[in-house]
Amino acid sequence: MAEEGCVIGDVRCNTSACADDVTLNSGKPGKTSVLISMAETFANYERYILQPKKTEAHKVVTSSRKEIVEEDFEIYGNKITNTNICTHLGLKRSHTISSTAEQNVDNNIQKARRTVYSFMSSCFYGAGGLDVPSILHTLKMHIILILLYGLEIILPKKTQIDKLEIFQKRILKQLLVLPSSTPDIAIYSISGLLPVKIQIHKRALIMNNNVCLQSKSAVERRIAVRQLTIKSNKSASWFVDIRKLFWLYELGDPEDLLESPTEKEHWKRTVNRTIDDIWLKQTIAESKTMKTLQNLNMNMVKPRKPHPLLQQQAVSTYDANRQLLKLKFMCGKYILQSDRASFSKNKVDDTCRVCYKSPETLQHMVLECSGLSAVRDPILRDIESEIEKSFLCLWQSYTQDQKVTALIDCTVLYKKHKLSKVECQILHKIDFQCRRLFFTLHTKRFKIF
Repeated sequence: MAEEGCVIGDVRCNTSACADDVTLNSGKPGKTSVLISMAETFANYERYILQPKKTEAHKVVTSSRKEIVEEDFEIYGNKITNTNICTHLGLKRSHTISSTAEQNVDNNIQKARRTVYSFMSSCFYGAGGLDVPSILHTLKMHIILILLYGLEIILPKKTQIDKLEIFQKRILKQLLVLPSSTPDIAIYSISGLLPVKIQIHKRALIMNNNVCLQSKSAVERRIAVRQLTIKSNKSASWFVDIRKLFWLYELGDPEDLLESPTEKEHWKRTVNRTIDDIWLKQTIAESKTMKTLQNLNMNMVKPRKPHPLLQQQAVSTYDANRQLLKLKFMCGKYILQSDRASFSKNKVDDTCRVCYKSPETLQHMVLECSGLSAVRDPILRDIESEIEKSFLCLWQSYTQDQKVTALIDCTVLYKKHKLSKVECQILHKIDFQCRRLFFTLHTKRFKIF
C-alpha cells in the first residue's frame, strides 16, 4: 500500500490500524478499490478473513469537495455498505469535522448516563447510598473517563464543551444532593474534579508529547512536523490547535517539544502542575466575590484531590447522610428563614421559627437559638473537647463568626495549605462531631416545623 491512498503533503497516510480495527484512506474511488484488493490479498496470505458485514465505506467532505458522491466498493465479491456515520476505535466519524465532534459528544454523554444508571443498583446515589468519598472515586474512575473518551483527538468547540460541562455539573450536584444553584467553583473545589475543558486540554497536550516521542520516520510525527511548519494559525489542523493550547497555558512552543521531547511522566507532571496552578488562582480569586463560600476554606483546595474532610469514608449509611447535609453548609446552600426573607424581598418574616426571638441566621441556628440548645450543647461540648486536645485555648479565642466557620470547615484550625496524615486524622475526628451537630440541629428544626 506504499504508493496508494491519501497523503498529507509528502506524508503517506493511507492506513490506520489498532489490533483488528483498520481504516483504508484514499481520495479517489479507483485507488480505494486497489487498497481493498491489496487488503484482501494480504488477508489471504496471512490466512485470516476480513468481515464483510463489519466493513463500511464512509465519504468525508473536504475543503475541495463539498458534495458527497456515493461510490460502490466490494470485498470478497460482496458490496460494502455506504454509511453516513462509521465507528473506528470507539469514535464516530461523520462527513464533516463539526458533525463528527457533535456525534461523539452526544454519544459519550449517552454512554456516561447509562453507566451512572448501571451503578445505581450498587447504591451509587446520594441520600441513603454510598458515602461521598466512594461516590467521587467511582465518578472519576468510570463516569468521567467514559464521558471524555477520545475527545482529546477531536477537540470539541465551545458549544459541545458546554454540553459536556452541563452534564458533569448536573451529575455531580445530583449525587452530592446539592441544589442546581450551587456555584460551580464550590462543587469543583470540594470534589477535586476539574472543568471538562481543562481535562480535555490536558489530555491533548499529553498526547502531543506522545507523538513527539515517536521515531522521526513515524507517520504521526512527520505529519506534526509538516503541519507546524506550513500551516497558519487559521488552519483547522489538530496540531495548530495544540499550538494555541501551548500559548494559552504558557508552555512555550510545540516546535521546541518536537525537537527535544520530554519523558512522558515528566511532561505529564509539568502539564498538570502548570494548568492546575492557573485554574486554582482563578478559582480562589472568583471565590472571594461569592458570599455563599465565605465558610469554605479555599486554602485547602487542591486540583484533582477532594477536600480533606471528604477523604475520610463515613462509618455508616447514617453518617453518609450527615456528610451530604454538611456539604450544603460548606457550599452556603442551606436555606434559613433569613434567606427566605431575602429571596422574597422581605415579604416573609425572617424571625426564627423555633424560638421566635431573633432573625434566623446561620450563627443564630448553630450557636444561639434557645429552642435548639437541648440538643446542641452536649455535642458542642464534645467538639470543644476534641479541639482542646490539639489546639489548646484556641476555641475560647474565637469570635462567634469564627466558631461557625470552624464548625462548618474545621480545616481553618490549621493555618497552612498542606496537612500531614496525623493532622488529617485529628480533623476527621473533629469533623465527625461537627457532622453530628449539624445533622441533629437540622433534624430537630424540622421536627419542630
